[in-house]
Amino acid sequence: MTRSLLRLGAPALFALAVLCAAGIHALSALPGRTFGAVGPIGGFLFNLAHAPLFGLLCFFLSLALARRGAPPELPWKRMLAAVALTLGYACCDEWHQSLVEGRSASAADAVTDFAGAALAALFVRLALDVRADARRRVALLLPPALLAVASALWATA
Repeated sequence: MTRSLLRLGAPALFALAVLCAAGIHALSALPGRTFGAVGPIGGFLFNLAHAPLFGLLCFFLSLALARRGAPPELPWKRMLAAVALTLGYACCDEWHQSLVEGRSASAADAVTDFAGAALAALFVRLALDVRADARRRVALLLPPALLAVASALWATA
């Protein structure tokens, strides 16, 4: 699937990233009272939801920045650029949330956003790397996944 998405081309993939960022912005603009009382498990799930949202943004950015060719690849520098762009947007999003009634900025949320972005970028890199074996994939994907869970727990506490 990742390779077939590359056929869309960089402009279309950047457009999907912008749509994703707009969706995140719209969610961040909702007042705190919109969600009501969610309890500790609901709070954890709301905090953990940052990872896939920002992961999707980074996924599209990573694909847009990937080198086309035979085979396509996502070099480390381009992968880090996608993560850095996503983290920059995450910080702006946290600032935006601090201006919304009933919402606040959270360093823990930014860490969860970063973990989701790192997980997505590594996923794209590994999906394009035909040489990566299952053990290497798990070894690279597990740390950001655990970081996402840990930071969501931190944000909930």
